[in-house]
This record gives sequence, structure tokens and C-alpha cells, in this order.
Amino acid sequence: MKLVAGLQIERRAARRSELAVDGTVSNDTAQSASVLIEELSTSGFLMLAAVRLNVGDVIRVDLPGIGEHEADIVRQDGVRFGCSFVLPLTADERGTVIKHFFEADDERQHRVLSGWHPNSEASAA
Repeated sequence: MKLVAGLQIERRAARRSELAVDGTVSNDTAQSASVLIEELSTSGFLMLAAVRLNVGDVIRVDLPGIGEHEADIVRQDGVRFGCSFVLPLTADERGTVIKHFFEADDERQHRVLSGWHPNSEASAA
């Protein structure tokens, strides 16, 4: 019997936090769209977005408490997009966004806990 073991190496440059924060993205070809930021680090983020975007696109993401930041889309899996900030966030900026998650109002927390998905907002319109 042959035993094969694999080693998974974490390639992320910065510690990430799992959260659920509302944000807005825009680019040169699309109107702004609501997104849900699921993970955040000083170097990038993972978001859910029901908008046509592609790996390699440069976007602007408006994050609560810190405003707009430019990012490159580096990977996509369905409506999940992995993004890398063009200029990394400071630790204070990251902390401000995380603070907004913990101070989220009841409606937002309910939406997150009930499985909010960006397509649900588009279909309600």
C-alpha cells in the first residue's frame, strides 16, 4: 500500500479575517454594484458579487469607514472574487472595516446570517 501525503502551503501575504461587510464595487465599464466582503486582509479580500467581472480587471471597492480603494481581481469561482489591493491597507484601515462588521445593525446581521447572496438583491429590483 502506497501512502501519499500532501503539504498545503499558505501563500497569503497577510493575515485575513472572516467577516461579512457590505461594500460597493465599480470599474470603468460597469455601474457600481453591492457586494459582500467575506474575508479581508491588508493585502486583499474575498467578495461575493453579482456583477460581470473578470480576472485581471481593476476595480474600486468602497469599504465602510475607509472609502474607496483600488484592487485587481486575481481569481474567480462563480460569484466569489479574490482581489488584491493595489496599495495595501494599513492595519488601522483594516481594523476600521472589521469594527464596522461588529457594529452592523440588526437588518444587516439578519441578512448575513440568513444567507444573503448578491443575486437576491438584483432579483428583488
